[in-house]
Amino acid sequence: MKIETTIKYYEGYIPPRCRKMRYREVMEHVWNEVSECTLSDVELAFKVKGRPIYAYKGQIYKEEELHSCVKDRFESALDKLIRGGNIYSTYFARTKDIKRKDYWAADNQENREDVMKRLEDDLSRYLVIDGVLYKQTPVPVYRLITFGCLGDGVSLYVEYYQYPPEAIVGMRGIYFSALDYEEASRTADEVAVSQGNPEQVGTFEKLIEVYKPEFVEPVLN
Repeated sequence: MKIETTIKYYEGYIPPRCRKMRYREVMEHVWNEVSECTLSDVELAFKVKGRPIYAYKGQIYKEEELHSCVKDRFESALDKLIRGGNIYSTYFARTKDIKRKDYWAADNQENREDVMKRLEDDLSRYLVIDGVLYKQTPVPVYRLITFGCLGDGVSLYVEYYQYPPEAIVGMRGIYFSALDYEEASRTADEVAVSQGNPEQVGTFEKLIEVYKPEFVEPVLN
């Protein structure tokens, strides 16, 4: 599927009878390819609260949701990608080196190659399956978290594991892989009892169904 996107970048040029490089902002409409397939080409990897996550060519994809604040402007997430990239594009030149004294200098802004690389990298994460937009997603995991400091309750919910192991240390909450529901539920029960909330015991649902365990990653707390 071809997607048209508006981009802006800085272009260097030397005017007639000049020796010094000058820069100008250029706006351009470019076309890029977004991968497309059918349901017969993908495999079911997970279900999270009943919603499928598919595996395709070594990556997993979750259906892209249309945020409520733009539902009045677009029919679907795919419609937003197609039309929004042209009307509401944000692929404009960024600053390369924020430490430079001349922060706003034109030669410190991205050129066409820089902007196109960002755009192509982002679009490579999308997959259109039978006309529905999906996007690469981290692996779903369980996260146990407590509320308040006086036993205001415990929650076991799904988070998408995208942190390097060193980032997990010190983060609020305890993580369990998608295959460790029993351990997650048992730990949540223990925490609920220790906090004086026995009514929560046995109420923590199994939210993740695993169909391709090879995608499950070890979780470090």
